Amino acid sequence: MILFPRKRLPCNRIEGGSITITAGDGFQLAAFAARPRSRSKGGLVILQEIFGATDQLKSVARSCALDGFDAVLPALFDRAAPDTVVPFDDPDGGRALVGRLDPEKTMLDIAAAANAVDDGRGVSVLGFCWGGGLALRAATELDLRAAVSYYGTRLASFRTSRPAAPCSSTSVRRT
Repeated sequence: MILFPRKRLPCNRIEGGSITITAGDGFQLAAFAARPRSRSKGGLVILQEIFGATDQLKSVARSCALDGFDAVLPALFDRAAPDTVVPFDDPDGGRALVGRLDPEKTMLDIAAAANAVDDGRGVSVLGFCWGGGLALRAATELDLRAAVSYYGTRLASFRTSRPAAPCSSTSVRRT
């Protein structure tokens, strides 16, 4: 049962693929973008888990485009290991890559992704796991409409000040 049906675009009404975005320090990183061919509702930055810019998160970007948003998934591991996707059975490998990244430069990459989908209607961020914590930090540092954190990690350390944008966080409770 669908409680709140949503109007979606037909699949042939979106376009997507790999793009390159440039951070404020000149670093270029890969990203996956998906957007409606018609006017969008606004921008959405999707922030990765510790596994990288996976096919599953690319499908999230496509789904958001079907809902009318310009979506971008930046490859945040590119500064440490370009084009890397960590297998789901190697979370330690993903955590090791996160440890090699400079958090300040990661924020530059997120800001570049936000600029890539900013058409003047506002940009929101949606993060998963490590990206969920980054979404909260982005809400404290960037001009965003909203931030959503799904099972975000490091939330206390990423919250550097009071978020200016509305934030929502969900977590998984293990039994």
